[in-house]
Amino acid sequence: MVVLAETAQASKLAFKFAYSGVKTAVLDVDLVLLFDDGSKIILPGLALRMLGGDAPRLLFLDGEIDPQMVIARVDEVQLADQMPNLMVSASLQKAKSEDSTLPAPGIPVVQLPSLPLASLTPMPKFRSVEGDTELDSGLLAPQIGRFARRTNQDDAASTGSGGGQTDSNNATPSPESEKSDTDAPVSANLAPRIISDGGEARAIVSVVENSTAVTTVNAIDPDDAADIRFFIAGGADESAFTINSLTGELRFVTPPDFEARADLNGDNTYELTVLASAGSQIDTQHIRVRVIDQNEAPIITSDGGGPAASLTRDENQTAITIVTAADPDSGTTLRYSIVGGADASRFTINPLTGALSFVSGVDFEHPDDAGADNIYDVVVRASDGTLTDDQSISVTVADGPERPTDAILIGGIIPENALNGAIVGTVVGSDLDSIGALTYAFVPGQDAGGRFAITPDGQVTVANSALLDFEAAASHNVTVRVTDQTGLTLDKV
Repeated sequence: MVVLAETAQASKLAFKFAYSGVKTAVLDVDLVLLFDDGSKIILPGLALRMLGGDAPRLLFLDGEIDPQMVIARVDEVQLADQMPNLMVSASLQKAKSEDSTLPAPGIPVVQLPSLPLASLTPMPKFRSVEGDTELDSGLLAPQIGRFARRTNQDDAASTGSGGGQTDSNNATPSPESEKSDTDAPVSANLAPRIISDGGEARAIVSVVENSTAVTTVNAIDPDDAADIRFFIAGGADESAFTINSLTGELRFVTPPDFEARADLNGDNTYELTVLASAGSQIDTQHIRVRVIDQNEAPIITSDGGGPAASLTRDENQTAITIVTAADPDSGTTLRYSIVGGADASRFTINPLTGALSFVSGVDFEHPDDAGADNIYDVVVRASDGTLTDDQSISVTVADGPERPTDAILIGGIIPENALNGAIVGTVVGSDLDSIGALTYAFVPGQDAGGRFAITPDGQVTVANSALLDFEAAASHNVTVRVTDQTGLTLDKV
């Protein structure tokens, strides 16, 4: 059996079966859906509408299908004059004697005489609604704008005019009973109704970013006879969502990020259509999901990020690291602080730049950390004023170059009438590292008014003998700077 569905004014065709389960053919200007059992749905004029760019939306259980894809998948094309045996009846009365399972009067039916109707599985049904046409599995009554079909099992359970129940195996229904079974309107199977989020055809839901939960789609079935199942039936951002078919729980596949907009038009409003199905009937609701920004905590990213970091620094230095953090919320000013650690008092941090330093240089040979093991522990924090992120930092102090520890002048006595260049004495410095030679120089302005000079190896000489006057000054002070090979210095008077 083949059902002819009038779809000339339809703006949407919603099918209650998967597109992958049917084949397609073109009969003149009509589109034909072919099923494995031989059943067909003929959609008059739809092939012409598709080619003319006026096709309705095609919604199957496995998604919305592009009309051009449907045309591309056509398996067979036949012109009407190539099918002379095709007979269309205008009402049930004409075909009534051939199959008691045909739909109620007034439904256009196409019969293929070459195929025995009894061998075919009854066709999927469709219903017409204002502006749309939806097709699924069974036929509903025309009295309410839908179509219904009766099955052999329904006929077997029918009640005759005499009140007795007929038996499909051994009872012959009376004429009155037969008339009632074929001509009386079939009770309509009412569609479910979505009641969640206002229950209207369109709904708006607001959710906070970084969460997958959206809403729970609820529906009621006036018949109270079938379980309701829930599906996603379309929408610009349908791929961003998933729905539990039993509970109606609607969720994002991945949590949305307000700052990284992923909806189709980039306005943080995601759109989809949900569908509630009760047996053969459906209801749909278009949902707009607005993603709302929320304050997000900063994240410390320096030194590998994470809750802990380990650093190594040479002794006698104060600079340690620059603590940095990222905040997903644009325009946020972060503040840095020290909030803990066994050796917190040994550190200081710049609240704006995050520069972390020792209060003073530490000595590898004389550790003063809490564990006396040259590992100094501190906890730093980045804050946006409300939310925070902390990082524990362990700073291991390594043995490093030591600055010179002392300097002495050997000699230092000269007569007042000594000539320029006369040797006054030699400066000798001390350095624990004993690495390379030390160099010497006067600290600028500390050379006794130019009276003396010093060579890089520490020899002090008379620079201006005219300034030496015992009666005016019996002694003079100079300041010597001792520098080791690493650039560390010691100033000694």
